Amino acid sequence: MSQEEQRYFAVMDESISQNGEFSIYVISAAIFKEPRFAMETIFQEFLAKAHIFKTSYLADRKRFARIMSALKWNLKHAELNISSWDSGTLLSQEGSRQYCLAKLLITLQREGVTRCIMDSRENPNAFDPQGPNKRDLHTLNYLREELLLSNGIELIHLRDDQLKLIGCADLISWVTRKHLLGEESSFWDVVSPKSLLI
Repeated sequence: MSQEEQRYFAVMDESISQNGEFSIYVISAAIFKEPRFAMETIFQEFLAKAHIFKTSYLADRKRFARIMSALKWNLKHAELNISSWDSGTLLSQEGSRQYCLAKLLITLQREGVTRCIMDSRENPNAFDPQGPNKRDLHTLNYLREELLLSNGIELIHLRDDQLKLIGCADLISWVTRKHLLGEESSFWDVVSPKSLLI
């Protein structure tokens, strides 16, 4: 992907499979050209009257044609999709998240991404509503201290109702997780030409 003058941003979301004590954890990033708000407008036009895009919601209701149309939208508009994954026990789910996040941030920086926008895990009812998001920022700061990331890359947490384009990352993480499980291969086949698994 060319990095000359053009600036890039990424939207990011996670997908988790839980089967007994075994889990597959995936964080995916869909990379787009700046400006962000122009791409958000194009995605909102695709969504039409839908408030947000939730792939699991559509899959549970067998709306596979809608998932396929979203993948074709991604193939047309995204520069690249990158998915970081890990497997292990449910007890290590947060550890898997931070491990995958670190790998992904380093790879995104190499691809010229300067702004990463991740689906927020804030919990308004918790003592510290931003506690889960702070763990992500701790990983970001650790990578900077170890000189694995520059200060030129930022990590922002937003809800998917604040930035609907996050639904595109939700889509890629769901499709990637299904691919790793050996399921729904036709979806992965659509985006694999623009997708990297790390």
